Amino acid sequence: MSVAVLGAGVTGLTCAWLLARAGRPVRVYEASPAEGGLAATLERDGFSFDLGPHEFVSSDPQVLALIAEACGDDLIRVPKRTAQYFRGKFLRYPFEIPDLLRKTSPLFTGRALLGVAAARLRSLVRNGAATSFREWTLARFGRTLYEEYFAPYTRKVWGVDPDELDFRTAVERIPVSSFWQLVRKALALQVRGVEDMATPHSEFRHSFLYTRGGAGRLQRHLRSRVEEHGGTLRFGKRLVGVSLRDGAVAGLEFADGARDESFDAVVSTIPLPALARLVLGADAVKPGELSFRGMVFVLLRVDRPKVTDCHWVYFPEPHVPFQRITEFNHFGAGMTPPGRSGLTLELSANPGDETWTRSDAATVEACVGSLEGLGLLRRSEVLGSDVVRLPHVYPLQTRGFRERAESLLDAIGGAARNLVSIGRQGLFRYCNQDECMEMAIEVATRLVEGAEPLHRRGDPAWRGVGVDA
Repeated sequence: MSVAVLGAGVTGLTCAWLLARAGRPVRVYEASPAEGGLAATLERDGFSFDLGPHEFVSSDPQVLALIAEACGDDLIRVPKRTAQYFRGKFLRYPFEIPDLLRKTSPLFTGRALLGVAAARLRSLVRNGAATSFREWTLARFGRTLYEEYFAPYTRKVWGVDPDELDFRTAVERIPVSSFWQLVRKALALQVRGVEDMATPHSEFRHSFLYTRGGAGRLQRHLRSRVEEHGGTLRFGKRLVGVSLRDGAVAGLEFADGARDESFDAVVSTIPLPALARLVLGADAVKPGELSFRGMVFVLLRVDRPKVTDCHWVYFPEPHVPFQRITEFNHFGAGMTPPGRSGLTLELSANPGDETWTRSDAATVEACVGSLEGLGLLRRSEVLGSDVVRLPHVYPLQTRGFRERAESLLDAIGGAARNLVSIGRQGLFRYCNQDECMEMAIEVATRLVEGAEPLHRRGDPAWRGVGVDA
């Protein structure tokens, strides 16, 4: 069975490697000039930058074995230190109760606890199911924490009112289902050292796995594994056409005029709306439907040993232009020159909005000015900067997104039995690298076994993507 893989990110490359290793002819097509996808590493003047922290936190033995086999000595374990900048203070995250009590005012703490208690009482009286991020969060954390933290940060990241977001966005992104569970998990981690491995996006862990030289090193290792086993990668190949025959994909057409008809199956990791338009027709997805939240990344080369004490810090306040800083000199991965620090700042944006269209110079100036105002660095310490814009980063999970995405996936599966769509982009679901690898393992296994149809099952095995708590 010959397979065409669309996309050379972690999902596509993992799937291609497993197929090639099993002796299946495989070709990977990537629109960009290099592999990596959202987990590419950019190198500038001796600094290496990832587009945010791409940690591995899986407990899946297959995934862990695969990463170790791919990376060898380049795989390292990193002790984790993260924080939230909230109400003018850097709070350790996951929250440590003594640190929280020391750095927040008694008045705020009292208001927050009263809000939690009131929310709990309301939930006992009104037991209706939440349908939005706002309803789900208010019911579990109360009005004070919602208005002071959850609402501002959510608007900042997603660019919409929390009432427009599907409640499942909260279920996936918030690693606890109540304030009291937050307290229990925090105490379990800090007092007894018990890590939370049940939730894919949990922060309640002491450490994570990373690749020496940055997340892009994994992609390079995966590419090498694909090529070692006879697979091929073709870059600069943007898909513009899909030909169907007898309920299957018969041909792939690319913007440069290239065409491929010599495959038995297709694994796609490109954005689901784009794939749906190519397979089902231009009207399959309405304008603005199942859209993605983009991101502007500001990469700063800094002439000082460290800017913060943390691997990354979250900034929920609206007046701070970025939502997260990642500082790569703390990773122990050889990503910064000695005595210097490299920062990636993340600014959520939509293509065409003010944040997206602002000039590179103005964007850097806004970020450096904010860092200076926070007392984190001096303007004179910035050695250089780069700005990177990516349009498809977070699937915008508004109300009903899951059902709409599922209907498209079902329609694509019905139209093309030899095509499967997986990955963050391909399923229109927020998921991490380890979950993407789980998907790739399952799909590659089914392809090697000759399972048909390829359309994803209703109960996919990968955690955090197809299973609802």
